[in-house]
Amino acid sequence: MEVPNVLFVGSIGGVKQDEAKTLYPIEKFQDRSVEQIAAELHEIFPAGRVNTFTDFNSFFGQVGDMIDQKKLLMKPISIVLLTDGDPDIGDAHGGSAADKFHRLSVTPLEGLSRNITVRVLYTDAVIAKSWRDEMPRKRVKVWTQDAVVMAEWNDPRLMVPGKPFDQQTKFLSWVKDNVDFTPRLKRVD
Repeated sequence: MEVPNVLFVGSIGGVKQDEAKTLYPIEKFQDRSVEQIAAELHEIFPAGRVNTFTDFNSFFGQVGDMIDQKKLLMKPISIVLLTDGDPDIGDAHGGSAADKFHRLSVTPLEGLSRNITVRVLYTDAVIAKSWRDEMPRKRVKVWTQDAVVMAEWNDPRLMVPGKPFDQQTKFLSWVKDNVDFTPRLKRVD
């Protein structure tokens, strides 16, 4: 797996719509063990905190601004969302379930790089299909993976207990095939 040159970690949820989120840089996680990174993530995103509003559009806008400001325009970009993927827009506006996916906007990302992939992990099959088939986009690729598949990473046949992380060849192969998969470009209007 490729080691990222640039990494930002942030929340897609908040208390209200259009709420700005902190995007933590890679330096917050560099030169730390897996256990230290896990502890840091638990501190940043405590289990007891409830984000009542999942605002993908605000998140994509903020990520687009960050890409532009950091001049990451020529680099391949992978945006990984660990979420159920269900947008908090649409149903209250009297629209169908598909309408809330039509209201998602990756427009702030469209012209920034030739290779942008949004990976939505831990969805269910119906929501995953809506992300792939209903969310409008021109150049942004979308890859989804269902929660039942994502739960397999912890299978002792994949992640062998007691084996150093850099020697977990089955696990790394599974990640490449199921998470880091390169999807085809599909235009959705």
